[in-house]
Amino acid sequence: MKSCIRKASYDKRNDLLYLHLCNKTSDNSYGAEENDSFVVMRDMDSDEITGFTVFYPQRNRITVEKKLNDYGIEISITNYI
Repeated sequence: MKSCIRKASYDKRNDLLYLHLCNKTSDNSYGAEENDSFVVMRDMDSDEITGFTVFYPQRNRITVEKKLNDYGIEISITNYI
């Protein structure tokens, strides 16, 4: 399953990247830290992935891109930071 990014915002001071997916259907999401690189945001009702919070994307760019690809997100982090 491939997903697209609807919105992205980057917090340069803290080196955090927030990604919101196109399939987001609700504002009621919760975050689950699934590894040390990012938090997966999921819909409260359907458990569908709605986005990601990426920690230190500049430092871990290649690792993060590979892990996001496993979730169906084809991304070049450098386009968003």
